[in-house]
Amino acid sequence: MTGNVFNIQRFSIHNGPGIRTTVFFKGCPLSCVWCHNSEGLDFAPSAGQIFSMADIMQIIQRDSVFYEESGGGVTFSGGECMAQIDFLAELAQQCKNMGLHVTIDTSGHVPWQNFKRILNICDLFLYDIKITEPVLHKKMTGQGNNLIMENLEKLSKTNAKIWLRFPIIGEINTDLRHVKELSKVCRNIKHEQVNLLPYHAMAGKMQGMRPPTATELAEIKNQLMKATNAKIIVGG
Repeated sequence: MTGNVFNIQRFSIHNGPGIRTTVFFKGCPLSCVWCHNSEGLDFAPSAGQIFSMADIMQIIQRDSVFYEESGGGVTFSGGECMAQIDFLAELAQQCKNMGLHVTIDTSGHVPWQNFKRILNICDLFLYDIKITEPVLHKKMTGQGNNLIMENLEKLSKTNAKIWLRFPIIGEINTDLRHVKELSKVCRNIKHEQVNLLPYHAMAGKMQGMRPPTATELAEIKNQLMKATNAKIIVGG
C-alpha cells in the first residue's frame, strides 16, 4: 500500500504534545484562500511524493527515543490526511503497534465513516474550525461547514480527546459574531485545549487578509476564557 505525501517533518513541536514526526498527506477537500500548505491541496501526486508504508515507518522509527523522552509521537496532517483513509488507518495502526502516540490533524470535511475507522487508533484529534458562518465558509474554503460541525459533534460524543484549533485571520473571522459562535463550540464540545492560530502573511499579505493584531487576539482569548476551562494557547 502506498500514500500520497508531500512532506515529512521531523522534530515538530507544533502539532500535538512533545516532539513529533508530522506526516503531511497530499490532497484536501477544502481550498482555504489563506492556506500555508497550498502545495498539499491538489490530490494529484508529483515526483517523489508516493511513499510506501515501509518508507514512512522507517523515518518515524528514527526518532522513537525523542518521542519517549518528550511525551511526543506521530501526527498525521495535510492537506487532509483522512481523505486517504485506507493508507492512514493502516499507517496509524502500525504506529500504535509500536506503542507510539498518534495524533490526527483534520479539517473534519470527510465522511463520518472515516472517523469511525480510526477512533480506536487515534489518541488525539486536532480539529480545525475555520469560519462558523456557512456562506462565508464556502466562499473562503470552497465548501460549506455543515459536515465539519456535524462530525465534530459526533466526535465529541465518543469521548475522543480533542484540541480545538481556531485559525484567526484579520478582516475574515475576527468579528464578534464569529467569536460568539466559537464560544458556543467551546461550551458544547468536550475538549482538552484550544489553540488560536494567527494568520501569518508568509509571502506578502493576501488581498483582504492580514495577521490579527495583538489586541484582537487578546480580546478573542478573553471571550473564549468565559466559555471554557481548558488551556487556551496562542499558536500551535
